Amino acid sequence: MAKDETSHTLLQKGLAPAPRAPEPPPPPRSQYFESFVDFVSDKDLHEGAQNRNEIASFAKEQWRTEQQEGAKRDLELQRQTQAKQQLIKADGAPHVLVALAGEDTEVRDYLVRLVAARGPEGR
Repeated sequence: MAKDETSHTLLQKGLAPAPRAPEPPPPPRSQYFESFVDFVSDKDLHEGAQNRNEIASFAKEQWRTEQQEGAKRDLELQRQTQAKQQLIKADGAPHVLVALAGEDTEVRDYLVRLVAARGPEGR
């Protein structure tokens, strides 16, 4: 009678080692590099970029300009908000109203109109 074989011994006998899949090709280089070190280590690309004056071209990317313009708009809006808060605070408004004026545009504009309507003498 045949000797009992477990699934483990059957697998050991019957299966050849699995063939290895071929190595995937490296990803193609895009116009942007993974890092400055990769860029400099590739001598042909580095020298070619120097000849074409492309080393600093990353600074001219459109999204960077858009970020800078957005930051300038945000800063100007913050300055306007703080100027209005100072106007409201100078009129003697409680700190709670000054804080609300910093958070809500409608409250801020309403309080500024009230301050302007009272005039310089105010009271």
